[in-house]
Amino acid sequence: MASLDALGIGAADPLRQLLADPAGDDRSADTYAAACDMHRRGFNADQIAAVLLDPELPISAHCLAQANPERAAHRAVERAQSAVEADGDGFEVLADAHRAAAAISAIPFAWPAAHTIPQRRWLYGRQLQRGNVGAIVAPGATGKTALTVGIALAMASGRPLLGHEVHGGPKRVWLWNLEDAREELNRSIIAAAMFHTVAPADAAGLFVNSGLTDESLCTAVATRHGFTVLQPVYKALAEEIISRRIDCLIVDPFVSSHAVNENDNGAIDAVAKEWAKVAAAADCVIVLVHHTSKAAGMEVTVDRARGASALTNAARSVTVLNRMTDDEFNRFGLSLNAEPGDAGGARRYFRTFDDKANRAPAADGSDWYRMESVDLPNGEGDDWIGDSVGVATRYYPPAAGTAEPLAPTMAADVQGLIAQGEWRESDKAEHWAGEAVAQALGLDASDKGHRVRIKAVLRDLLTDGTLAREERPDASRRRRWWIVVGSALPAQPAKSASSPEGVSAPVLAPVQITTGALEHDGPQAVLRSSQIPLGIDCSGAEQTGVGKRRKTTGAKESVSTAAAALGKPTPCRWRTTGVSSCERAP
Repeated sequence: MASLDALGIGAADPLRQLLADPAGDDRSADTYAAACDMHRRGFNADQIAAVLLDPELPISAHCLAQANPERAAHRAVERAQSAVEADGDGFEVLADAHRAAAAISAIPFAWPAAHTIPQRRWLYGRQLQRGNVGAIVAPGATGKTALTVGIALAMASGRPLLGHEVHGGPKRVWLWNLEDAREELNRSIIAAAMFHTVAPADAAGLFVNSGLTDESLCTAVATRHGFTVLQPVYKALAEEIISRRIDCLIVDPFVSSHAVNENDNGAIDAVAKEWAKVAAAADCVIVLVHHTSKAAGMEVTVDRARGASALTNAARSVTVLNRMTDDEFNRFGLSLNAEPGDAGGARRYFRTFDDKANRAPAADGSDWYRMESVDLPNGEGDDWIGDSVGVATRYYPPAAGTAEPLAPTMAADVQGLIAQGEWRESDKAEHWAGEAVAQALGLDASDKGHRVRIKAVLRDLLTDGTLAREERPDASRRRRWWIVVGSALPAQPAKSASSPEGVSAPVLAPVQITTGALEHDGPQAVLRSSQIPLGIDCSGAEQTGVGKRRKTTGAKESVSTAAAALGKPTPCRWRTTGVSSCERAP
């Protein structure tokens, strides 16, 4: 080993260990790694070739076994020089392996006391946890951008706008959207704030970047020999998050935040792990929004995430989005209660679930959402209604075994048909009461999906007294159970059993317009869906259509019209001076 001593490669040097005792089974790879390490340290080509040809060194086995050993050694040197010059610090994989090998040691378990183990630090429901990376996986045009805006507003305001608790109060949230211009982001955020009645002061900790209007984001690039992770970018991200005390960073979409092959597991794994390092160093949660491969109508799962699986493997939680199916739309009774001209149908609804609950048990069922249309008052002149923007809102489907509440007129139709005939309780009977329900609701009693809905409606109508059971003999004098008209109207059920974390299903609370017309400079003009809250309880207006906006009338006329229709005095005070806003009454 005198040659190594002459070169200054000491006994404890990992390079000496590599040259004297190659650890790998691939002698060619060992030779290549040694040449790279030596070139990185400044040895010239002749010195490296001499080492690779020294018969006293085990590293020479590969070159000496070739037909032309000197040529093999110089080719290894040339490859090493090209690699180091292209990628900067060369390839030290095997050298690092020697360093790591010296540190391998089994550690006895310390058995900490259970009460001393720190709790998981949840930020948003049981989905997002501080110090970790989460992912949202969704096909296009599902509602993922509206969902991320809703999550950002909920966390920034500290309110369960989408049914999930924000632990510890309002958070500081950084939403970095890389595919929408700032104007479009403004529309989405202001529309969501209007729907959920979030004022600017309520969400002061919200930061928003547009990858199209502002600076873009690139954390890794492809090179001729693979890829390079841009460490300065990650360092700057961590410093900004720490400086701004950001609790949650949402990057949408992930594919626009790097320039490596998204099918390369090695590259995506390196990128995802760097994000995880940032989350740990900055003590925040980072949410990476990812697209799916073409699902062709199939169920979206974590395995449908586009490209390499390394991203979802590295994430601690992966929330997947699926559109509502036509069968679910009918089963929940949504087609029955749809308003005339209501476009979208099942496409207005989507559900989410955590398909990789590494840090919490999977939720019982999915979280459902409905896309509401909010009209921004950014029109011109008297036609103040301008852009229509989709807002993600929480939807609570009927609990298991129940159905969506029927409108009173539909319940009356069922009662009328039941009163006109003899209807049996058994669904096996010739004159099953479900057939009357089907006729009233426009369903097909022979369809398996409709039959589930019919049974649920029938059960609910019996429970609330709209219908009743009666035992009496049939024509053959055998005692049977019959369905007859009950004495009560259907009662509206309480919170759906599917509502998570004890959060009640949202209702339209009375809101009073206290100042001005609808000329405003913020989200305090509470325009909800296609209705204007009018200082009266409009919760029943969804079925009657009272309180609907009309483009041909101003806000004051709409208030008076709706108030008169509900038998209420006009609950507004109007001022004409200055630019004013509308806000919730105290």
